[in-house]
Amino acid sequence: MSMRVLAGDIGGTHARLCLAEKKSGKIHIIHEQVYASQQYPDLLPIVQDFLQHHQDIHPAAACFAVAGPIRHQQARVTNLPWRLDARQLEKSLSIDRLTLLNDFQAAGYGLATLAGDQLFTLQTGRPEEEGQRALIGAGTGLGIGSLIYQDHRYVSYPSEGGHVGFAPADKVQSSLLAYLQSSLDYVCYEHLLSGAGLVRIYQFFLEEHGTASAFSESIMQAQDPAAEISHHAQLGDGELARQTLDCFVRIYGAQAGNVALNYLATGGVYLAGGIAPKIIEQLKSDHFLAAFHNKGAMSDLMQSFPVKVIMEEKVGLRGAAAFAFYSFNELRQD
Repeated sequence: MSMRVLAGDIGGTHARLCLAEKKSGKIHIIHEQVYASQQYPDLLPIVQDFLQHHQDIHPAAACFAVAGPIRHQQARVTNLPWRLDARQLEKSLSIDRLTLLNDFQAAGYGLATLAGDQLFTLQTGRPEEEGQRALIGAGTGLGIGSLIYQDHRYVSYPSEGGHVGFAPADKVQSSLLAYLQSSLDYVCYEHLLSGAGLVRIYQFFLEEHGTASAFSESIMQAQDPAAEISHHAQLGDGELARQTLDCFVRIYGAQAGNVALNYLATGGVYLAGGIAPKIIEQLKSDHFLAAFHNKGAMSDLMQSFPVKVIMEEKVGLRGAAAFAFYSFNELRQD
């Protein structure tokens, strides 16, 4: 029987767990389940429930991708009141090697598992072989990470760059910043490039134009207002929704460009997260790349960076599984 590992992608909305095996060098997910994160007091009961349904399999190693900073294999999930400790989880689950990774660090490792049709190219650029890569992704929050080629493979590094201060690029965005500063002590990119951020931008346009209506109220009262805003913007049946998504895409492009410069991402900039695949038509428009390119003296350089959208929503889960296999091999060599 082939070796199996346990992997998880743990976010503020969902905790996705899987058992995976490797055949012919490729990772295959054999069992998977998604849990509503906020319905549980912490991660341990979720993992115990998952393993209870697969008692015939004892994973050789485990890796959990966590939305939040990891310090000394301990983490506090950014949008949950959970505190995780890898050594305690390892002991409670009787797993020899258990690792916590930042979720975008895991997404970086997941890149190597993707096929060409799981990526959508926004800009071909002029990629450098073994060049540094950067990731940015809007979803429940805003994740950022990087990959550096070392010892014949890409090593993924975490970041909390989604929490850097928001810098407006035009008059509309300056007004948006002032609007948010009236209610937030500090305005970062995650306050805008996230599901909640899309709603904040919509609220700004509502107040800016004073056009609240039964239609806008139905959007704001929906179970998922961000999805409703995106849906109506793409259908073209709501002017404020269209303006909101347009503004969101411009800010996304500008921050993706900032990340490309921060990491000098000659190996490519990759858009991850749950939102990008759902708004691919808007990302293909001129607005995203125009904002990406608009970097003054560096504008020509910006056109050399490949820019791709990760269409595979399980990239973080696959990356966590890949790292679990890697950590198990390290354990055997110790």
